[in-house]
Amino acid sequence: MDLRTTEQKAANAECGMASFVLKQSGARISGSHTFATAGCSRLNEGGEGTGKGRVVGTVAHLVVTSGRNGAVVKGVATLKNDALYWETKEEISAGEQGDSPLILDKGLLTRTGN
Repeated sequence: MDLRTTEQKAANAECGMASFVLKQSGARISGSHTFATAGCSRLNEGGEGTGKGRVVGTVAHLVVTSGRNGAVVKGVATLKNDALYWETKEEISAGEQGDSPLILDKGLLTRTGN
């Protein structure tokens, strides 16, 4: 998901994105997530295993852990028309104080690559 403003896109600002790389095995889902502010000033590289949960129908119920400050959130990713609509539902753990977890609150994620 591109998080850059129109002005940042016009200026070719680097970064400014959020993504999930998820794999499903039966009802289980696992993978990673990343988040980078425009200009690459703040990064959450997530990492393998920072997203995990279960799929029920077209909805993935995920627990996502911030690689930046250790915060943990619950959210849902709903599949519609080959895109995922992500929404954070609740914070389970706030993580280290004074640092943003940089986990996507809500947005539309489109499929790229394989």
